[in-house]
Parts: sequence; structure tokens; C-alpha cells
Amino acid sequence: MKTPRIETDRLLLREIQETDVNDIFGCWMQDENVSRYMWWKASYDIAETQSFVRFELEQIENEKWNRWIIVLRETGQIIGTCLVFFNEDDVRSHWDISYNLGKKYWGKGYITEAMKAVMQFAETELGMEECITTYAKVNTASANVLHKLGFVDEAEIPYECSGGDIITEGILCRYGLQEGDRMSIDETRRECEASFVEAQFYNKQTQDSEHLEKILSAIQIKNDRRILDIGCGSGYLTFPIAKMNQDAQVIGLDIVTNTLKQNEERAEADGLRNLKFVSYNGMTFPFKDASFDLVVSRYALHHFPEIEKSMCEVARVLKPGGRLFISDPRPNDCDHTRFVDDYMQLKKDGHIKFYTKDEWIRICGKYGMHIVDGFDSEIRFPKKKSTAEGFENVLAKHSKEIIDSYKLTQTEDEIWVTEQVNNLMFEKG
Repeated sequence: MKTPRIETDRLLLREIQETDVNDIFGCWMQDENVSRYMWWKASYDIAETQSFVRFELEQIENEKWNRWIIVLRETGQIIGTCLVFFNEDDVRSHWDISYNLGKKYWGKGYITEAMKAVMQFAETELGMEECITTYAKVNTASANVLHKLGFVDEAEIPYECSGGDIITEGILCRYGLQEGDRMSIDETRRECEASFVEAQFYNKQTQDSEHLEKILSAIQIKNDRRILDIGCGSGYLTFPIAKMNQDAQVIGLDIVTNTLKQNEERAEADGLRNLKFVSYNGMTFPFKDASFDLVVSRYALHHFPEIEKSMCEVARVLKPGGRLFISDPRPNDCDHTRFVDDYMQLKKDGHIKFYTKDEWIRICGKYGMHIVDGFDSEIRFPKKKSTAEGFENVLAKHSKEIIDSYKLTQTEDEIWVTEQVNNLMFEKG
């Protein structure tokens, strides 16, 4: 695939051109401040920059190598470069990235802005599910960029700088789902699709008209707003929001592709032109930065394997002053051994964890979202005994006091518990 032209709010990313040699040489190739933590050496010989440009021009049609020149849209000035490529490593082949920026343009968020667009392109167009890269441990600026992009540090390794002349401490970091997380998402997808097909029992589990009315009242949607429902499932929250606010654009996001197709058919039958549904990989939202006024989620977030990455994505797609509404069960105050999580994991539908209010405040606060409102509710929740293999072992693991706090009862075919629910509103600062 030929390297495409990409535009962001402030930047133009385009393919390299022969006429870029002087700008590249002057902006960063001869600057030791830029090359200090890079694999290449700074050079005062423009012929080396010419060789670099010739090499990159030869790679333009290479679908495993996409190099962009970063240009300020306002002035047309070249300020840096970035790259996503498939690293044919002897140990493990993987997607990798690289970037550098003229020193004059440091500290303005340009690389983060450019690389967010590059990562989204790589996922949607190149099929990248995972990316592994490294950085010098002392290079805190690059570490900050990678963490903002969603990379997670994994290991300390030797790191070569300045063409291999310097070996320093480095960090290997990873973006994307690891195998266990990918399996969890696949498991969730299968089980949730099956639950939505078996609608009668699923509805008995989750429907609550009084709770729905409270949510719709709490989110206070205005006209001409863009709303995203993450983990929308069969559209329990998405449809009433769209029906009540037909001047708003509403999008339901989920991993359950078959159910989303059924939702689309229902939306068309109901004449809801302001409603659409989008599937994704369970990690990266396929939307631009600052593109939504409100993000909502009901009874879904406990399935997300990388909750902090998901909240980072929420913060990314929310506009400044935009809001996030979370409705999800929580552990009881006395449940210090997390009986409720062990119990919920009996059904293999990808349950990860119920979060306390304090945990949500910490996680969302990390990404610039602070709590502004909320209310409590509860749900009386049934589980089929046929999906609860190991139930007796879970009961034996936890104290009677904790189990009784969930008002657990059994019928011939079902187990019932009462779960407390966090309903929390956050605002992006």
C-alpha cells in the first residue's frame, strides 16, 4: 500500500519527496540533540541525508514500511518524520514504530498527535494488532509519548544509541492485546453473541425500566450532540437515546458483529437515521480525537481486559468538557475477597472485574476525567446453574457473611444474587 496522506488538526503527514533533502538535513539530521537516543548518527554531510531520502523513496510502495514527513499545516514547514514498519526480527517478527522531531518543535504535542493518527491507520488499514518498540530509559519525553499512545512497559533491555556507539539502559514496551487478553475478548464475543440470541433470559438478567429512566435523566443530552455507547450490545441504552434525541448523532460500539448487524436492521426499520453501530477490535476506538460530547456504558466495562487502555481511548475521543457516564456493578463494601468476581467468572463470558467507585475515580482521573455526579442502584441478577460449574468451590472459598451480603438464593435451575451498581458521571477537564 502506498504511504497515504493523513491530516490531523495541526499536521499534514505525507510521503517523502526528493525536494525534502535540505529541510530534513537542516531540521534534524545534523542535530545531535535529536540523534542522541536514535539508532542513527547525526551527520554534517548532506550526502547522507540524500542517501536516506533515496532509500525512503524506494520503500514508498512497500506495504510493510510506511514513512511520513510531518508538516505544519499552518505554515507548510517540515518539522519531523515518523514511521510504522514490520520488523523482520530473527526472534519474533512484529510491527514497530519510530519518530523524530526537530528540536525547535519539541514540547508541543506534535509527535503524539502524529503518532495517534499513524497507529489508527496501522490498525485499520494494515491489520496491526500489536506493536512492540523500545526506548532509552533516560528518554522520558519519548516514554511519555508512548504511554499516551497506550504502550505499556514490559522489560528492561540494552539499548543502542547513536549508530551503536552507545549502549544504555532501555525499555521494551508493547501496544495491543496480549494473547490472554485476545482470548478473553474472543470468549466474550462468543458468549455475548449467544446471550443476545437467547434474548428472553438475557433480558431477565439485565432489563430494568426504572434504572433506564434514571440513566436517561442523568445524562441530560442536548441537541446536536455526538454520543458514543461503548459495549452497546443489543442497544438497550443506544436505542432509547437515539429515539429521544433525534437531533443528536448516536453510535453504538461493540465487538459483537452479528448483534450489531441486527441492531442496524432494527434502526433502519425504526427510521432512526441518527443511529449507527460500529464494530472494533476490543481495544482501539475507530474514531478521531475529540469527536464525542458524551460517552456512555451500561453493564459492559467489567468485560474489558485492558480497562486503563479503554479509559485512555475514552479520554481521547471525548471533547474538552465532554462527559463519560458509567453504569456497572461494584463489589459490596464487605467483599474484600472479591467473591462477586469469582462468582461472575463461573460463566465463561469474559468477566474481568467489578470496580469500586474509588477505583473508577483513580482510573478516570489518570486520563484527565474527574467525577461530577452519580447515584447508586442495584440489580437482582440470575445465573443458570448449567453455566456455573465450580459454584460449590467458590462458596467454600469465601465467608458466609460476604456471600449473604449479595442475598444469594437458589432455585432448581438458577442462582440469584443482588449486586450494587455504580452510576458515575465524569467530565474531561
